[in-house]
Amino acid sequence: MKYNKKLYEKYGFKVTDEPVSNFKDRSLVAKAERFHHIVTTNKSTVKTVEELKQEILLHPDETSFKNYLYAALSHVGKKSEAYEVLRDTVKKHPNYIFGHINMARHCMDNNEFDKATSILGASYDITQIEKEEFIHFSAFRGFYSAAIELELKKKNPKKAEELHRIMFEYDKNDKITKELAHLIIASRFLNNPLFAKAENERNVDVISKPITGNYLSDAGGKPVFNHSEIHQLYQYSLKKIPKTVINAILGLPRTTLVQDLEHVMMDTILRYDYFQELDWDDDKNNFPIHALYLLTELKSYESLPIILNFLRQDEDFKEYWVADWLETYFEAPIYILGENQLDVLKNFTLEENVSPWNRALVCDVVAQVAMKQVNRREEVIQWFKEVIHVHLDNPDNDNLIDFEFISSLISTCTNFVAIELEDDIRLLYAQGWVNDGFCGNLENVLTELRKPFNPFYDKPLPINLEDLYSGDYEKRRNKSNDPIDSEAIENFDDPYQHYLMDITTKQLINNKYDDDDDYYYTPQLPMKREEPKIGRNDLCPCGSGKKYKKCCGK
Repeated sequence: MKYNKKLYEKYGFKVTDEPVSNFKDRSLVAKAERFHHIVTTNKSTVKTVEELKQEILLHPDETSFKNYLYAALSHVGKKSEAYEVLRDTVKKHPNYIFGHINMARHCMDNNEFDKATSILGASYDITQIEKEEFIHFSAFRGFYSAAIELELKKKNPKKAEELHRIMFEYDKNDKITKELAHLIIASRFLNNPLFAKAENERNVDVISKPITGNYLSDAGGKPVFNHSEIHQLYQYSLKKIPKTVINAILGLPRTTLVQDLEHVMMDTILRYDYFQELDWDDDKNNFPIHALYLLTELKSYESLPIILNFLRQDEDFKEYWVADWLETYFEAPIYILGENQLDVLKNFTLEENVSPWNRALVCDVVAQVAMKQVNRREEVIQWFKEVIHVHLDNPDNDNLIDFEFISSLISTCTNFVAIELEDDIRLLYAQGWVNDGFCGNLENVLTELRKPFNPFYDKPLPINLEDLYSGDYEKRRNKSNDPIDSEAIENFDDPYQHYLMDITTKQLINNKYDDDDDYYYTPQLPMKREEPKIGRNDLCPCGSGKKYKKCCGK
């Protein structure tokens, strides 16, 4: 008998398209094919049920008739009787794979995911149930389809993809394999933080805060600087500003220079209404980043509160000044100026009505302290513990409790494997404040907390000011120290990822399963396979403008 040799060599089982029949009486094959057609086309009637019962009385060991009876009873609405037939089939025929598949699906319909996993086997090894030398494609497809849907329901999309890859390697053009691909693609979108929303999600209203610090201005509201050279920061983009200008500014008296640079940072807030009415101009609108970089170069630790003013503003403000570049611009400066001011950073993180993503950025910075300075790990753990418990102690504060922030905080804890915070993280999950789509369910998080530390999460610091301005630092930060990039490089020529991308571009998230339909697995007739080549590596079809590997393909 012909079988897929590549699949056998890789996974150890023989899947065939050729007819496989365990009927002891060959004359029953025609009857089985007739019943198969009836139940798979949803044409079962009460008469069909009675006919099948008669066949089972005559042939009690023929499992296919019992499976068809289960499907027929379900189709005519006799769910309880169908379940009794199913339970009896599994009990009397423990190695009948369709009995296991349908029993697992019954458990899934009742949200009994642990039972369903136990029925299919935690390792999803089909040979533990199907003991025959050759496994028919219908049994293979039914088993892995159930396993994939189960893992998706358990919010384990990576495991689902691992199992779906097996189906892809056998027959990527099979209808069910493609339909499952749509489910997996949909799960990627749902698990993308841009799209994921937890049930009854709580999000704070982000409200811009007034500035702190002294600010000198003229009658028109423009800042009054101690040094005229500062005006040049309003004339050059980050890439075009001459080194001579930077050096001249850094050569000014430190005290008054710091004061001027702080005024530049505050100017973004005080004259925001003025600037947003103007067309964006890189040569004129990068002045706050110039000031940020120069304050960092000067090691102006006292300027940290002024810099945090920028992060206290609303989302429109952030979008105007830095768009998606907030982390790129602010991460290193906050680390350098704030590594010895963790209390200031903690107070900011616990402020009300502040953007969850800005608060999350500060948490990431503090986690970096633990990664770069191992001797300070206990201090950082205590920092996170206090942040968590302020939230737990104020469960009704809608201006503080934000699911996106809490989920991001937990994700950060997994990055530096903060196993010491396991009990605290459990309490956050117990409150129902965690968006599983963002950082995974509790089981996933606890698994991540027990893994060895991944050095990729230890992000580099700029070597000097020139490193910041040249863009070399940005490249190192986004490439060399990005675990997603490393994974993408490994998967660059992965045919399975090409396959998902091809389906995504053809039909985005078209879920062909209907929750109201019953979906029963029965032995099927042989199917023919074709294997045309497909290609990918395009922009993400969700419209983000990013490469797929950097967006929904994460």
